[in-house]
Amino acid sequence: MFFSTNTVRKSLFVTVSLVLGDVVRGNYDRCLRPDEVDPSKDYFEDKIEPMHSDLWSIQYEKAYKILSIKKNNTDAAPKKFLLYQCGTDAPTDVDRSEYDIFAEVPLQNGVILSSTTDIPHFFQLGVGSEIKAYYESYSGYKTPFASDCMDQLVEFTSTERNYNLLSIRENNPGAVTFVHNGVPSVLNGTLDNVFEVHDYQEDTSRKINEWHKVFSVFFNKERLANKQFHKAAKNFQCTANNAKIVSRIREPTQEKKIALWANYIDYEWGDGNNHTGWQTATCKPNDNYYCEYGRHCNVEFLHSNKGSLGHKDAFNEEKLMTDTEFAEFGKRADYWIYPDSKENANTWLTEKEDILKEFKSVQDGTVFSVKRDGWFTDRFIEYDTVLQDYCQIVEHIDLNSKLTWFENVYQNKTGVIKQPTCKTVDDIDKKWESRAVKCLPLGKANCKDNPVSYSNNKETRNCSWLNSKTQASRKKKCDKSKRLRKTCPETCKDKCVCGDKKKGGFTKSDGKKGRCSDVMKLESTGDVKKYCSDNPNARVKCKDSCYGWCADENFVKS
Repeated sequence: MFFSTNTVRKSLFVTVSLVLGDVVRGNYDRCLRPDEVDPSKDYFEDKIEPMHSDLWSIQYEKAYKILSIKKNNTDAAPKKFLLYQCGTDAPTDVDRSEYDIFAEVPLQNGVILSSTTDIPHFFQLGVGSEIKAYYESYSGYKTPFASDCMDQLVEFTSTERNYNLLSIRENNPGAVTFVHNGVPSVLNGTLDNVFEVHDYQEDTSRKINEWHKVFSVFFNKERLANKQFHKAAKNFQCTANNAKIVSRIREPTQEKKIALWANYIDYEWGDGNNHTGWQTATCKPNDNYYCEYGRHCNVEFLHSNKGSLGHKDAFNEEKLMTDTEFAEFGKRADYWIYPDSKENANTWLTEKEDILKEFKSVQDGTVFSVKRDGWFTDRFIEYDTVLQDYCQIVEHIDLNSKLTWFENVYQNKTGVIKQPTCKTVDDIDKKWESRAVKCLPLGKANCKDNPVSYSNNKETRNCSWLNSKTQASRKKKCDKSKRLRKTCPETCKDKCVCGDKKKGGFTKSDGKKGRCSDVMKLESTGDVKKYCSDNPNARVKCKDSCYGWCADENFVKS
């Protein structure tokens, strides 16, 4: 009897697996078996560390890790939480009384949440099923989750939703309770297995998002958290860099575009008095999350702490503006973000039409509302997507994509429709996908090859010529020619494919319309360089063409 090579390989793999058991690379997502316990082994090969956040730190030992959390930057006595690998003995060389949580990881009894902003972290890490309960702060009120996965958990599993926190904790013994803004008084000082989240004390979206790493330590998901954080951070920084380049191209001698962030509020306080007026962005003495979006998208961002209105007990003594004050403050803005629903925005735009008709943003139709679906839960976990939206609105990046978080109040166009993540309960822990568009740096070519490098003496057969072929034809030629693979390595790996659209339009320096096809049909590097230098907008809309990756096979150096 004869066996194929593949059959032999499979047999050997099965045999090795049976003998050695599961080979785990990185951190364990389960408890150890007795035969896997080794006091000399480092069970946390994947580690996290704060690169931006000032409020947390972590210390790793071989079989346990200690997480330290500060309430704010002046907190000199951070709380400590010791987490040891499930299946190993609890550490005996520490004083257990020093730690607010002393537990095995991955957590064996799940978590209890009390804030919707924590929900997406668990689904992004693939451990949404570990949410055992949600604590409602107010009796009779149901918090809108804006998460179909969370809805599935509550409706079809044993995950409970209750305003009685003591009852929830009794029903879920050993579960860690995540709280914000201090420990609820109902716990009466009982701090066992309570974790205080202080991400809201951070002053930038990147620092807030880095708390994603903190959530990961409870389930040994450090590797995934690092990957997700770095991907979003890279996309965020790339978008900010591109916005700076585009703004310099489009406004080389002009003043910056002006952006407004404001909405009208009308709250009735418990004492019968109202907190009513125009609520504007405030960036001093401390930044709010929206301030950095204006800064990174390179616009003049209007903000103010002044106003004649506001309730005496308002949070942070917030001041609101009168109609007259607001008109003077915001009428010159080129773009206006109205941080409320489209329905509410249109209500007040109509109600206050007499004063708003002089606003440039109203006249130009550049007023954008916020899509409420997930805004209060997901915007910090997808903060790079928010930046991309904002920079698109102020016309400092061109992504040719629909807006995810905002929509023009005067248009009926739909943006990115949030697709159901969990159609059934079986989808709860499936892989999470970001809605951000992968950012490609405008300041450099996506491909490191030279489009006019020749692999032989035939001047037309350069990397640009190779790139113009179909993927199948390109592969065939690269497989056949070692010289071609050496001269155009990234082209052979499909890293230089033209991403521009022939009909991609832009405004030329003479005010006329141009298309990417105008650049694509140029036959030499000199012609392309001159055209894209004379028409800077082409470098934004037709980046690949301006780097020579969209030309036909006759592209030559000159």
